[in-house]
Amino acid sequence: MFTQFEHPEHGTIRTLGFPIHSACENIAPHQLPPACGEHTRATLEELRLSAQEIEALHAEQVVFQSTL
Repeated sequence: MFTQFEHPEHGTIRTLGFPIHSACENIAPHQLPPACGEHTRATLEELRLSAQEIEALHAEQVVFQSTL
């Protein structure tokens, strides 16, 4: 049920595996998990918040934006 892979910054990461098992395939993660705050701005933009609203949330430390 669990799988692990190598992360370039954090070493070996153990995470949940794919819930459906097949004898024909070995399914592994195809991309790294996002860093904390990595998709914050994109998510807020999808929710139709304006740039000013997003900046206000950052200024008030309500949300975090990763510096990656």
